[in-house]
Amino acid sequence: MELYFSSQYKYFQLIIDFRGQVRADLDNCLSYLQPYEADILRSYYRHMQNLPSTGAVWLAEMAGFCRRLTPILEEMDKRTEPIRILDAGCGLATFSLLFSHMGASVLGVDLREERLSVAKKRIQHYQANGYLKGSIELRLQNIFKTLNEAESPERKFDAIWAHEAISHIDPAEEFLKKAAYVLKEGGLIVISDGNKLNPLVQLSHLKQRGLKIRTKRRDPETGIMVSYTNERAFSPAEMKHLLENSGFQECVIITHSFIPYTMRKFPFGETLIRIDEFLRRFSLLTSLAGSYTITARKRSSII
Repeated sequence: MELYFSSQYKYFQLIIDFRGQVRADLDNCLSYLQPYEADILRSYYRHMQNLPSTGAVWLAEMAGFCRRLTPILEEMDKRTEPIRILDAGCGLATFSLLFSHMGASVLGVDLREERLSVAKKRIQHYQANGYLKGSIELRLQNIFKTLNEAESPERKFDAIWAHEAISHIDPAEEFLKKAAYVLKEGGLIVISDGNKLNPLVQLSHLKQRGLKIRTKRRDPETGIMVSYTNERAFSPAEMKHLLENSGFQECVIITHSFIPYTMRKFPFGETLIRIDEFLRRFSLLTSLAGSYTITARKRSSII
């Protein structure tokens, strides 16, 4: 396990501290949330509540988050001024809180009113405790309207973060093309999601949404029903192809665990971690990883 403390995981302690903040938040959220709001927060992070605070399962979980977040944290570190980040599909704004803690100016966008309502109270709570160093703005808005409004130079972003969001945004191709336009020159996009090629991921998605992938959600501003997808996964190769066709270059794929984290709660969780670590040694198997993160930069030809 010493791998997790190598230079590859230079943000490991930051991730541990942040996850500790979130865990404490789950325990104490009734101090600032209504009971039904606390239920929304705890239900979403029920896996975290059951996660042990030590041991191989915990260590693997922290390392996975570290791999996902390192690209955007490095982007913040190398800038001399705070960066502007779009958190697409921000949900309960957990990652927005971390980015603000690092000094970024964050715009979080989501279609779910109940989650954003909780997110706003979380931001106030973290602000009152002096945790936030940057700003966070939340919008209950269709992400495509957000992108259309950000095409002017003064509203563009340095980075776009889409964690477990691209599987819900439809059409994904249009989102990526618009994302390229609203990024500043050389801007970074980071997409992290489940892998279509992993049979356990497909089984999990099938259990969650059945066979119906495409559905509709009401646009909170116009009231019009807009297209929405339920856990529509892409393979890393498919996502790389989409990015390159949408105005991005320098695509880098980071694969994660083969076995979904939801299975690690079982008594044999540590054995699954060992199996996972063994499988990760074989480069030919990486295309079957359960989840992946892909980063890309805006091509200079995209204005």
